[in-house]
Amino acid sequence: MSTGVFKVLSIDGGGIKGVYTATMLRVLEHALAKTSGHARLGDYFDLICGTSTGALIALGLAAGRTCDEIADTYVKKGPKIFSDQCRLSQAFYSVRQLLFSARYRAKDLRQAVIDLLGERTFSEANNYLLVPVTNLGNYTPRIFKTRHSRIYYDGDSRMVDIALASAAAPTYFPIVPAPDARNGLYADGGLVANNPALLGAFEAFRIFVGPASERNEFNELAMLSLGSYGSPQGFRRRWLSHGTRLNRSTLGWAVPQANNIPLLNVLMDGQTALAERAVTIFKEFTPAFVHYCRVDAMRCKSRATPDSELLSFNLADARPHKLKQLEGYGMMDGQSAATDPAVRYFFETVRRPITLHN
Repeated sequence: MSTGVFKVLSIDGGGIKGVYTATMLRVLEHALAKTSGHARLGDYFDLICGTSTGALIALGLAAGRTCDEIADTYVKKGPKIFSDQCRLSQAFYSVRQLLFSARYRAKDLRQAVIDLLGERTFSEANNYLLVPVTNLGNYTPRIFKTRHSRIYYDGDSRMVDIALASAAAPTYFPIVPAPDARNGLYADGGLVANNPALLGAFEAFRIFVGPASERNEFNELAMLSLGSYGSPQGFRRRWLSHGTRLNRSTLGWAVPQANNIPLLNVLMDGQTALAERAVTIFKEFTPAFVHYCRVDAMRCKSRATPDSELLSFNLADARPHKLKQLEGYGMMDGQSAATDPAVRYFFETVRRPITLHN
């Protein structure tokens, strides 16, 4: 008979804005991850879902890394990965991004991910995993998972390879050759599921929760969904005008605004919000979905921050003062979340040991 609550942690994409999320998790780990001698945040969640930068955090947790180690990776290595730190270099990188190639090289990102994850495969994860990427062969989602189902799994995939594929944001990093398919190509999972919470809920009920699931090991579902900072909202106004150009070309949709590509903002931010609404409605009509908590910068009430500042971060701005701001906001929001009963709920008991199929 199924018993207990299956707990899911879902982490949105957001590039270097992962500093905010990782710092918030660091605070939660220090404040709440203490039950029965378990000091790591990953010990409290059965399934961890992550997209893009959220995939890196999710894989780090499942690899047994502490939130201190994950957050330090962002702060120390982010400026080298996103290497345009002054206006002159930003102009150069923007021209390269618009006309010639990806904005950044993948070399520094790969090394940072290797340093964090090593050579671990999905079969060596401490948690069940779900990481979406985008299959460029047919423009469909490709969902990488641990070997928790008899039907579909990716036990031998290296965590490093999947993290890089899920973080390969178009025009920012090069396309990634598929590690599991001949001549396959992968790009950022944020194109299909920047907020992977809905995928996590479906996976929970398909495999683990309730009598209709494949394994029927749990009778209830609880989910903690973590977002980051939104992108600069809307198109900029035209020079010497109060209006916005409406009749736009391909270039008009692609020209960077504050280091963000407007078309990517629309795709990623729009479907992030849609996924959140869908999960909320799904819970409303699913009695076994007993608890859902969403934490992101737009929802936190711990400070009175003007929208202009709240939305001033972008996925590639790793200048020191921006990282300090993201760290500061992550710390404040983490402290606020640590006192919230809706968040503390997830840290009352540790997860069961996972069981993978051979």
